[in-house]
Amino acid sequence: MSRAGRWCADNLLYAHAVGTDLLDLTTAQGSATGTLVESTRVPLLTVLGHPQARRIGEVAWLDALQAPGKVVALSRTEPLFGPPEGEPARPISSPMVSRRPVTLKRELAGWSIDPGECAGKVFVDGHPISSVVRIDDVALDAGVVLRLGRHAAFLWHRAVQREFGPTLGMIGRSPALESLRRRTRHLAAAAGGVLIRGETGTGKELVAAALHDESQREGPFVAVNLGAIPSALAPAELFGHARGAFTGAGDGRAGYFAQADGGTLFLDEVGDAPGDVQLALLRALETSTIQPLGASRPLSVDVRVVAATDAPIEERIVSGELRAPFFHRLATHVLHAPPLRERRDDIGRLLVHFLRLELDAIGEVGLLEPDARDARVWLSAKVLERLTLHDWPGNVRQLRNVARHLAGRAHDTGALRADDPELLRLLGGTVVAEPLRSTAAKRPRDISPDELERVLAGVDWQLGRAAEHLGISRAALNDRVDRHPTLKRAKFLTDAEIAAGREAAESSGQPLWQVLQVSRRGLARRLSSVDRA
Repeated sequence: MSRAGRWCADNLLYAHAVGTDLLDLTTAQGSATGTLVESTRVPLLTVLGHPQARRIGEVAWLDALQAPGKVVALSRTEPLFGPPEGEPARPISSPMVSRRPVTLKRELAGWSIDPGECAGKVFVDGHPISSVVRIDDVALDAGVVLRLGRHAAFLWHRAVQREFGPTLGMIGRSPALESLRRRTRHLAAAAGGVLIRGETGTGKELVAAALHDESQREGPFVAVNLGAIPSALAPAELFGHARGAFTGAGDGRAGYFAQADGGTLFLDEVGDAPGDVQLALLRALETSTIQPLGASRPLSVDVRVVAATDAPIEERIVSGELRAPFFHRLATHVLHAPPLRERRDDIGRLLVHFLRLELDAIGEVGLLEPDARDARVWLSAKVLERLTLHDWPGNVRQLRNVARHLAGRAHDTGALRADDPELLRLLGGTVVAEPLRSTAAKRPRDISPDELERVLAGVDWQLGRAAEHLGISRAALNDRVDRHPTLKRAKFLTDAEIAAGREAAESSGQPLWQVLQVSRRGLARRLSSVDRA
């Protein structure tokens, strides 16, 4: 086999395994006849927060940053942002964003952010900065959250520039979602079943519905949650029953397969199907016939089965909980629904979409589009910053619940608060925020108070990790903390400061160690001394 042939064969197997197609692989990795190379990913800014919510999700491609030494200014007047669909671009324009720019630069190795003389505070991944911060390629590919003051936030990341296709009813324009759409359109007319894999809350039923809508099948789309059907009732529910088939079966009933005849049957939670149900389904999939309970003859059905699961299928096959022939019959094609943490540039778009639905129902949708001259903004950039830094274990379903909660605060006065206790409860109290990269190895005396505070906040006030990050000894770090105008080590907190911190923690819903800005371990030792006293 030729080198190109081996490449195609190997990558077709890989494509089936990861749920992509060969076209995507050649685009992402280069020509099939040459060396595998990475596609050109271009830096871009996606608007996460803006006083006018309709502008959230707009993008500015930063082609200038492709070459080392090049810079791009981010301010009220530049660059130009436009909808991903290609409508006319325009600057941020808001009077609440500084005219003095933040500078983004392509370095020889990595990237940098210079707050310059920007009026108001500049935040990177939730931490205030006052000097140049360097970002490596890994961080940029994950996405770096930039916030300018209270009212504008952006995700700085990289993506391949593509033409966008139909949305298929899926909200968002992230590369991960666009890849799923392309694959969905490609498989819509393909023969065989489709297995959609993905974490809970990623919208697998929405993908299944898009597959059906894009296909040429004229029958209905029928969705069934297999995990909710008791094993004893599954045959009757799936295949139907004749009149008098069992006690209480006064009339015959068509099962889900017959209801979906000519269309698509979506089997959710298929990884949790009992063994006997798997066998019955396997026979129906292989023969395209079903045997209703009490019927004298089988019925032929024309049904395309699309299944979904968030279960660890490979582990369940090994353990015997899932039959391998059943899985392979289902998984003629595989689609992967990406988790929300891989679609960070879609978080603002999704939130605004859900908020519009909720606020419109109560007549408060105007909160999303205040007067451009009004300094009072209901949906603050700080809220969007926190949501974008969250890891979203519940994915889009969890974000929808957060939108319902925020809409429920529509009648409260003032802006939504990022530290709202109920919001923190819904988020589980965690965010994904990597410690910022140090600008360079420094002597202890060259570390500014602002930089020290930023690094400590990035490592949850753990002194050992901060010292390692800054490249200085623990003793030197302790000395810098002791010289800081506002920070203290936990061992030196007074009883009055601890009491005041408790009150602030109770009112804000934050942990006491965050309020006092000290390490959890150090605070625990200090509190044990208070208790002993």
